[in-house]
Amino acid sequence: MNEESFFRRLVIAVGDLAQPASAQIALLEKEGLRDADELALEFDEYFAALKDTLPADTVAVLAELDALLEEMSGPTGPWSFEALATAPEWARVREPAGLAFALLGRPA
Repeated sequence: MNEESFFRRLVIAVGDLAQPASAQIALLEKEGLRDADELALEFDEYFAALKDTLPADTVAVLAELDALLEEMSGPTGPWSFEALATAPEWARVREPAGLAFALLGRPA
C-alpha cells in the first residue's frame, strides 16, 4: 500500500472515530472489527506509517488519540464497542479524533 493509500485509510479511520457512538459502532462492525483492541491495532498501523510525513500538530493529536485507544484496550479490555458507546472515555476519543480529522484537512 502506498503513502497516499495509507493517508486515505487514516483519514477514514479518524473520520469513523469522530462519528457519534451509534454510527461509529456500525461503521467499525461493517469493517469487521470486533472490539477496541482491534481498533487500536488498526489505527496504530496506519498512524505509524505516516507519523513522519504528517504536520507536527496532527501527529501530536493523533498520538494522543492513539494513547487513548491503547488505554481503552489494555489489560482491563478488550472493550466492546457497546461498552465504549456508553463509557465516558468515548467522548475523550471523539474530541481528539474530530480535531485530528480537521488537521488532516478534511471537513468533520
